[in-house]
Amino acid sequence: MLMLKNQARMTGLIAVAIFGTTLVSCKDDDKDKVLRSKVYQMTQSATSTTNAGKVTAQEITDSTFDVTIYLNKTLKDQTYTFAILKGPKDTAVLTTLYDLGSEKSLTTNSAMQKKIRIDSLKFGTVKQKFNFDSLLKYRAFARVMTKKVNEPTVDSVAAIGNIGSAAQ
Repeated sequence: MLMLKNQARMTGLIAVAIFGTTLVSCKDDDKDKVLRSKVYQMTQSATSTTNAGKVTAQEITDSTFDVTIYLNKTLKDQTYTFAILKGPKDTAVLTTLYDLGSEKSLTTNSAMQKKIRIDSLKFGTVKQKFNFDSLLKYRAFARVMTKKVNEPTVDSVAAIGNIGSAAQ
């Protein structure tokens, strides 16, 4: 009986060791390694020079990159809409390249950010490869909009800034 207990204990220890080794070896230690990055500043309006946030583009692999839009300050209970649009920030025709969605601020004077991973760009119905180098050559701008408190049907620019070749 004692020998059977010792054998069961030994089998249990071996199973735990194998499970632990498997768990440790399968752990994902490789976070997304940033190969290159570029930061673009955003202002409060197309003609303002007051810093309102920034756009960070980070190349992850040869075919994907992350774009993060940071907003420096928010107002409580305001909903902010984040987007990347085609052309320079003073363009008259607005074409959305990427809609990053919207987020509601829970406090006043807090920072807010939205992030998207990009590997392609859709032109009409055609999907084309779009990488970090493509972004650097593309004329675009990032914009954060919010509804005016006293006029809920009117959008107001919270932050705007050129990215890609429009920033040069």
